[in-house]
Amino acid sequence: MRFLGGFICLCGSLFVLSLSSQPDLTPIEEDGITPIEQGINWVKLGCTPPVSPRHINTGCGCCFAIVAVQNLESVVLIETGKYSRLSVQEVIDCLGKCKKGLLYGCKGGFMSEAFTYMMMNGLASDIDYPINLIRRQGPCQAADKPRAIQPADKPKPGAIQVIEWDQFLGHDDYVKRLRTDPPVPVEDQFKIALFTSPLSVRFNVNKYFVRYDGKTIIEHHQCPPPRKGKGHNHALLLVGFGTDSRGNKFWLVQNTWGAGWGRNGYALLRRGGDPRGVGGITAGFACRPVIKKSP
Repeated sequence: MRFLGGFICLCGSLFVLSLSSQPDLTPIEEDGITPIEQGINWVKLGCTPPVSPRHINTGCGCCFAIVAVQNLESVVLIETGKYSRLSVQEVIDCLGKCKKGLLYGCKGGFMSEAFTYMMMNGLASDIDYPINLIRRQGPCQAADKPRAIQPADKPKPGAIQVIEWDQFLGHDDYVKRLRTDPPVPVEDQFKIALFTSPLSVRFNVNKYFVRYDGKTIIEHHQCPPPRKGKGHNHALLLVGFGTDSRGNKFWLVQNTWGAGWGRNGYALLRRGGDPRGVGGITAGFACRPVIKKSP
């Protein structure tokens, strides 16, 4: 069952993680309460991949690759009802080969560029192109690996392709680049977009976030946005939003540091207040892949 635009998508219970202390954000229709006010939680709906093991991100700045691949996995799961574990290692090894002069792989990168790579080259499965914990980043081997996701210009019957990627401008994008205030608050734009699928977002990590134990909602002063002239330094998968029993509004994000961090690998961030958001989550643009299954 799918719900696009504001209701429910049941993707199967196989990948639902047990988060006993996590607020229930499942959309429920009640008189006077719209879906947007109620919130959504793609984890409880079984539409997100498992939390990435910490060892993948340790010693390698590949959070952008992990988040981009997990975003694609979640979109495929929502669209098809099937979970396909895809190759993070291919993005680490191969993206930098396509972008001369730019740093990617273990030196960081952008989710949007990873989606563009997937459009042009497709993507292998994690079984065919697994994580290499010894080499971390090495020569691109995509040409020798079968495609679990087909390139956009090479459709095959029944195959899935990334045909484009959606972008949702952040607060700073409007103010600095377009020199105008957002026509609709960025928070509302992100909330509406979340009813279709999780989003890849940029974030500003500090010591408090690194030590976060998952027992509270992270406040703006505990993890502020990047300073003027500085960029974000981390990537997260935005998987839900809601309001707890005390009226606290929050975002639900999935990190790349393993299930031993935070709230079983997740964090709750204060929603509302500063238009740039905790850690600058609504300061920069969010994005997600758009897929198509060939007939």
